[in-house]
Amino acid sequence: MASLFKKIRTGVLAQAHKLADALIDLDSVAALKVHIRDLEEALEELQDAAAAEVGNVRTLEQAIVALDARVKELNSNIEFLLSDEDESNDHLATPLQAKLDMLSRELAAKREELTVARQTASQLSEAASNLKAKHASMVERVRSLESLERVAEAKDRAAEAIRSAGAAVAGSDGPSVDDVEARLRRKANVADARFTRAMGEFAGGVEQDVALAQAKAAIERRKAEIAARKAAADQPQPVPAAPGEPAAPAAG
Repeated sequence: MASLFKKIRTGVLAQAHKLADALIDLDSVAALKVHIRDLEEALEELQDAAAAEVGNVRTLEQAIVALDARVKELNSNIEFLLSDEDESNDHLATPLQAKLDMLSRELAAKREELTVARQTASQLSEAASNLKAKHASMVERVRSLESLERVAEAKDRAAEAIRSAGAAVAGSDGPSVDDVEARLRRKANVADARFTRAMGEFAGGVEQDVALAQAKAAIERRKAEIAARKAAADQPQPVPAAPGEPAAPAAG
């Protein structure tokens, strides 16, 4: 029985220490969380084992009390048979002595087992307390790491946003404000030149039209003047009257 509980103690403690040591070598919060859950399971097993060992100690103590009482009773009976000055019943002490010897060996074994059980229960309880404290410490550290991870992620996002903004402002691959402005100025200058030329052509055409109209008007006036002169030339001249006579009216 002592060997069985020793194996249980060794196995549980080894698993608990293995899980606790594994936490040191992890490099991510998610992995830490997984191992903390494993650690919680190991802690629960360790606490169960400690409780079972405490119960075993109590059982052994009760068994030892009962055996000790029977040993004392047998001793008393044997002592009575051998000291009653009646040798005829001394043979009754022999089986009692045999039973006493057996119970004495069992009692000694139980006491040895009790010693081991008490040590085991103490070690399991101490290991459970230490593992519980380590678990609480690791939980607190993971919370701190989670906070640190959130801060780091927020800084990464901010840095990425700043880099994107800087690329948008300075971006060599994107359009340059100066280049766009120069291109638009060139386009505006070309448009101004075209507008000026168009206006010049329009104004020249208007002036030519005006000159033609004026020339036509002048021609019309000249034609009217010529027609008037011609009409005047075609009119008959009045005949001069003799002296003392009224002038003859012009014909027509």
